[in-house]
Parts: sequence; structure tokens; C-alpha cells
Amino acid sequence: MQLSGCNRSQSKTGAAKVKEKKPLPPFEPLRVFVEPNERSSFNPGPKDSARIVNVLKPGHWSGILLQTQANTKEFTGTLSSAPQNAQRRPLELEQSPYWVSTMRRVTLPKGQQKQFESLFFAPRPRPESTTKASTWIANRLSGSGQGLQAQPEPVLHMPSYQYHMVVLAPQPARYRYLNGLSCVRPRTNAALISPLDRAYYRVEFPPVDAPLALPSHPLCWTSIAYIVWDDVLPDALTPEQQQAMVDWLHWGGALIVSGPDSLDKLAGSFLADYLPAKVGSSGPLQADKLAELHDAWRVRGDGSESLAAREGRTWSGVELVKHTEATAVPNTAELIVERRIGRGRVLVTAFRLAEPELAGWRSFDSMFNACILGRPPRLHAEIGDRFAYRGSREHDAFDARLSSGVRFFSRDVPDANVKSRNEITDALDDASAMRFQGVTDLEFQTQIAESKLIDELKANAGVAGWNDFSPVASAARATLRDAAGISVPKRSFVLKMIGLYLIVVVPVNWLVFRLLGRIEWAWCWAGSNGPGWPCPSSHWCGVWSSCGPRSSTSDSPAPRPRSRCWRCSPAIRADT
Repeated sequence: MQLSGCNRSQSKTGAAKVKEKKPLPPFEPLRVFVEPNERSSFNPGPKDSARIVNVLKPGHWSGILLQTQANTKEFTGTLSSAPQNAQRRPLELEQSPYWVSTMRRVTLPKGQQKQFESLFFAPRPRPESTTKASTWIANRLSGSGQGLQAQPEPVLHMPSYQYHMVVLAPQPARYRYLNGLSCVRPRTNAALISPLDRAYYRVEFPPVDAPLALPSHPLCWTSIAYIVWDDVLPDALTPEQQQAMVDWLHWGGALIVSGPDSLDKLAGSFLADYLPAKVGSSGPLQADKLAELHDAWRVRGDGSESLAAREGRTWSGVELVKHTEATAVPNTAELIVERRIGRGRVLVTAFRLAEPELAGWRSFDSMFNACILGRPPRLHAEIGDRFAYRGSREHDAFDARLSSGVRFFSRDVPDANVKSRNEITDALDDASAMRFQGVTDLEFQTQIAESKLIDELKANAGVAGWNDFSPVASAARATLRDAAGISVPKRSFVLKMIGLYLIVVVPVNWLVFRLLGRIEWAWCWAGSNGPGWPCPSSHWCGVWSSCGPRSSTSDSPAPRPRSRCWRCSPAIRADT
């Protein structure tokens, strides 16, 4: 005998086993990584809760990595990326009604996660824009009868004076101390300013055992100021990334090679021809050289013991055999050697920059600022975290020219009509003081002015940014206009010529044929001569253009007839 209760139990168990699978979407969500980045992929298997930090510099080309997967069938089509504002509208180019959208062909095999690199350009926000601190990346897959309109991804802007510093090391945690140096991230107690916004450099620590999120095109390296290379094989970079780095060096990038093991690994690599030194003898560094380095860069108030006085601790290093074009950095006991490569430079240290003693040395910030980064000397205030650059007021703390050495002649020629950064800072200080007259705390007034200035600088490109209105670009456009021989007449002149034409066609025409007694002929004359009426302003406007050569010889064909002035003629016609 079978009990009915058992039937219910079995039916419930069977229903639990048979579960309907939810249909998969055609594509997995698009993941966006703006290069350079500490991350280059997203693992959808285990819970990947690590945050993806995306920042870029407006007015610069950037490389972006896009990761997705086709679930239902193989996909072949195009991937397009375009900038948008906070209202999800296309972000137009500066002083132009057009916007830039980059496209590339992609192929997604079914069920396989794929990653693609593309170019992206974020134009500088317009002065009247209400959102100057971010740009939205809109990505779209289209083709093969299906597509994906991804949700736009917001990307924060870096201020004009802020650039990337990328650390390539097998143990990147040993270089975390760089974020504590005031020459990298100035110390501030301002509650209104984010420490990341105030930093001169965003230090990136990409893992070298995974594909590096570095741009493959040199056009996208303008936001990188320094590369720190420590004991990494050159094969960590793809051939395209290697060539992009070489181009970046010639345009002003700075490569910092941390010895002593890095030089041996770079010998015979794509950087071998640019290294400032070769490895000589290896062994512990001499105590007198470490003492000389310590004494030369010790700042006032630094009572720490000499770098060579640590008992039971020796520094491993190498002897640097300088290249004929290389020079030793002054006051470093020839432990640091650099070589100019075009506008850029390659710097090598005889010791490892990740030594714990360096991170704990109070004066290391001074040496790193002047010797490694090549920034001007600073004069710190007695109280607080303020400082000024010695020598002149030409530079201030927000000057992008001090953060990066990358330059392009067509983009970075100074414009005499543009205010210097100090004049802008002074104007903001005055406006802040006037607006907040009820605030008596001078420090708080300064924080308000700096916060406002940083927000404005997030809309600027800094140095090496794309600039269609630089003095060189403006001169090139003027030269092309002069060479074309075309000058646009003034509006008043055009109106006068149109009025003169109407007077000739209507009242004068009617009066002439009225006197002849043939008024009906006036219509025939106006109809036949109107379109071909020789514009009297053509010569005055200077817009006659020849369709043939300006000069000819006996063997040359006769010049073709000239086209008429279409701006002043009543009908647009070209006589050919």
C-alpha cells in the first residue's frame, strides 16, 4: 500500500530538481578601464568587489580597455565610443558643433570573454558647462543583427597640473611610500580639498604578472609623466607598448630605473640603446658615498642618523659605468646617473629606490623632488604645509609645466594673450576675499580659493594636451587662408551690393525700357541677364579664384575660366 504523503514528498522533490534556467542576455555588461590603470580585467567568476578607478585628463587622447562576452552566438561588428555630458548628450568639441566618436571592428566568440583596446578623446568642457569634473563614456556594439547600448560610464577629470606616475615592480607594495612624499602628494589639512585632487601625481601600481593596462598608441601617453622601472622583464610590455614608450621618451617622458638588478634585465632590450650606464662591479655601497648623499640633501631640522650609519645593514648596489652622453646628477656621489633622450630623460640609480631606509629618511622627499623628478627647489613655510618655489614667481603650486616634461611644439607654444597661472590665482584670491568678507580666518579663505581653482583646473588640459587654438595652429590656419587668396567681405559690403543689384534689376531696368516704349522687354532682360549679371564686387572682394595655373608657358594649356563670386552673385553658378 502506498501512502499519499510519500507522493507529495516525491512530487515536491522532483519540482525542486527541475528548475527553469533564466535566459542569458546577449552580452555581458561592458567593463571599461581607462589606461593607465592598476586593473586590466574583471573576473566575473568569483565575487570581484575591487573598485575600478577611472580617471582621465580632458583635452588628451586616452586608451580604454573594454571587456565583454557574447552569450547567445558569435558576434562580429563594430565597437564605438563617444564622450557625453552629465545629461547624456554628446560632448561637442571646443568651439565646434561636432563631436568625436571612435570606432573599431570586434569579433566575440560565443561564451568567451574578450577584451579590446580603443582610443577615446574627452574634449575640454566649455566655459558655460555646469559639469567640469567628469566625462561619461558611451559605448555601443552594433552588427550581426544584434547590438548592445551600454550604460555610460562616468570618468573623473584630473586637474591640469596632475599626471600619472606608473610603477612597474614585482613587489609594488614596497613603493607605496611614494604617496606619502610631499613632492608627489602635498600635505594639506584643508577639509574642502580632496588629497587626491591636490596631488601632483596619481601613482599607479599595475601587477606585472598580468597584461598591463598601458596604452599601445603613443598618442595616449601624454597624461603619463614618469615610469618607475624596478626588476621587471621587458616582455611585460607588448611590442606596441614598447614602441609607444620609446616615442614618449623622445617627446619628454622620464624613465626612472631602480638598480641594481634592472640594468642587467634591460640589457639587450628595446631600452638598451637609451640607458645612461652599464653595470660595473657589484657589491655593498661604500659608506662614504652614502654619507655624502645624506649630507648633501639633508633639510633643516632633520636629525636622523646618516644612511651609512645603520649597524648590521648594508646597501646592495652596483658601480655605474656611464655612457658617453650621460652625466652624474650633482650632489649624489655619482650614485645617480641620467641621460637625455630627445626632450625626455632616462635616470638610473646605483641602489634600489625601495630600500626601507630611504622611505624612513626624513630628507628623502627633498632628494626625490630635485634629483629624481627634476622639479625646482622649494622653500617651505615655518608653520603649516605651504611652500613656494625659489628664485621667481614664474611658477606656482598649480603650474602643469612642473609636473610633466612632455611637450609638443604645435600644442605648447606659450600664448602671450593668456594670463599666467599666478594672475589667475591672484584673481581668485581677490574674488574669494570679497565674497566671503564675513570670514575672518585667512586660512579658510585660502582653502575656498584653492578649492574653486582646482574645480576650474579640472576643465583644462595642462601641457601636451590637444589644442586647436594654440599660436601655431592659429598661424597655420591664417597661412592657409592667405595662400587660398580668399577673403570674406564684410556684411555691410554684401548688403550694399545686393541693394545695388536690386536697384539695377527693378527700377533702372523698368525706366530704360519704359523710355524705349518696350516695357515687356524688361522681363526678358531681367530673366536672361540676372543669373549671369557680373558681380561688380568680385574684384573688390578678392574672391576670384582661378581653376587653372597662375602662370603658363607656351607648352602649358590655357587656363580655365574663373569661377564667379558665389557670395555676392544672385545665383550660385560655376563656369567650367
